[in-house]
Amino acid sequence: MASRGAASRGAGIAVTGGGDGGRAGWGRRSLDAGTEVPRRRDGGRAQPGRRSRAAGIALASVALVALARVLQRLPLHISLDYNEGWHAYHSAAAVSGGVLYPPPDSWFSNNYPPLSFYLVGLAGRAAGDTIVAGRLLSVAAFLILTWLIYTIAGTLGASRAARAVAALWFAASMLLFTHYVGIDDPQLAGHAISVAAIPLVFRERRSAGTLMAAALLLSLGVFTKHNLIALPLAIVGWLAVSDRRAALVLTAAGLACAAVGLAACAAAYGLDFFRQMLDLRAYSTARAARTVWAWLAVGGVPLVLAAIAFARARLDPPALFCAVYLAVAIAVGGVLGGGADVDANIMFDASIALAFMTAIALTRRPSIPALMYVVPLAVWMLVSAERSWLSLNPDSAAAGDSAQTIALLRARPAPVWCQALALCFWAGQPPGPDTFALAQRYRRAPADEHELATRLDGRAFSAIQLNQRDAWPFSASSRASLERGYRIVRDDRAGVVRVPR
Repeated sequence: MASRGAASRGAGIAVTGGGDGGRAGWGRRSLDAGTEVPRRRDGGRAQPGRRSRAAGIALASVALVALARVLQRLPLHISLDYNEGWHAYHSAAAVSGGVLYPPPDSWFSNNYPPLSFYLVGLAGRAAGDTIVAGRLLSVAAFLILTWLIYTIAGTLGASRAARAVAALWFAASMLLFTHYVGIDDPQLAGHAISVAAIPLVFRERRSAGTLMAAALLLSLGVFTKHNLIALPLAIVGWLAVSDRRAALVLTAAGLACAAVGLAACAAAYGLDFFRQMLDLRAYSTARAARTVWAWLAVGGVPLVLAAIAFARARLDPPALFCAVYLAVAIAVGGVLGGGADVDANIMFDASIALAFMTAIALTRRPSIPALMYVVPLAVWMLVSAERSWLSLNPDSAAAGDSAQTIALLRARPAPVWCQALALCFWAGQPPGPDTFALAQRYRRAPADEHELATRLDGRAFSAIQLNQRDAWPFSASSRASLERGYRIVRDDRAGVVRVPR
């Protein structure tokens, strides 16, 4: 193992140069890799050419158009995702002294760590609308994360043009291939917090203080969204090869942060916190495979280009870190992607890692056809059946239907059941059943669904909102109880509303 002094100086990076566009440091020797990073004959670094600039312009244009659509729908009272209303109810409970982690047999569950609820809850108080506040924080986190990718890629040695293409590819792919930018969900905020730890690790002189700060940020990321484990694992794995002392310090600090955080949660929420967090979902290996395959629709081309760029090159510390991060992120996404209702967000770490690798690949191999990064996005826009992203006001009709549904739900006495929980939240109704969690519970214990059928037969709910006429994720028996006890009074873009017969 290298001495403490050598390790702390060389762990870092074979390159420096974030602020000067990455030009400084490319001739320095990496103490970890023992290799010299090549220079051009004129003494400078090979720069991506006009094709990179053209790719950057194309990606920026696509991203701006898609971002404009996201910004347009931020204030609208339409349910963009199941998590929006679910997260809003818990955020409101967090800042009002309500029960954040109810007993596992409750009809309203919570399997997320607590930090995001307090953040969004406080922002919601200031903004006057918790869901809209959560959407604004999501956009802010997305912009910060894109900026972090650009700046950290410079720390890893990428040129300005290359890291601009990489960051814009990430932004455009997130906006077009996922719906997470601008919804009330903590995923992007957690990533922004976690990724901010990377510059603390990629330092020429690491100290125990910077490593502990990195461990704190990584831990805060996990306590914001519990699936953000790929980056901590990748950093520890990379340090275990390049600087074992730093790996031990980071691991110890991370475990200490986790212990303190879990102890605080136990004191604040009791054992129900752990029971809720450990509540298991149905799992499918086929779903896991589909999750990774779907990610390859956007990540496949950059992945192949990166593989070509590094096919016969020895990986120096920045490239090795990106490769480890990408491999771990794909593995973690593939494993966790088999959980019921797991979405594209489980592969966001893989996209972030691939963006870093793209920046390095374009810098090392300027001959890479940078416009290839635009191809998957262009193909998607051409063949997608959903063309509303081209419309000037695609959600106006849905917003009108949603407003009428919210008014109807507001007029009904509690309890009201909304599959789109955001509609009940805006209607001022207390939280009703968590449809997804109930469906998972009844798959594990079908006999428990008898209670649901009994409540439906007794007309326990003054109104039931479902996303579609046939959207009933339970058994045929309880569906029959629904049909017997409730009639449809609304059926439009905001879903179906039933009231007792």
